[in-house]
Amino acid sequence: MTLAPTTKPLGTFLIAIFLAVATCVLVAVGTALAFPGSKLEAIWQLYPARRALLMPYRVWLVPGLGALTIPALLRFQSSVMGKRVLGAS
Repeated sequence: MTLAPTTKPLGTFLIAIFLAVATCVLVAVGTALAFPGSKLEAIWQLYPARRALLMPYRVWLVPGLGALTIPALLRFQSSVMGKRVLGAS
């Protein structure tokens, strides 16, 4: 009888890391758009023209980015925990 490996494959680990970073970016950009003039304004130093492009649309971008954060968190959780969460495959 062989035992199942106790460690996760490298690909699963890398996807989990990608989802964690993507979720952090979504939260940071959404928060920077929701609260202009806050300490998160520093994020726009990476690409200043993007701030001018996104600020007029922040009324619907903030909830949209928040809505994208939820599935990203659920997929991250399912990658790390190894369980299906809310129908995630």
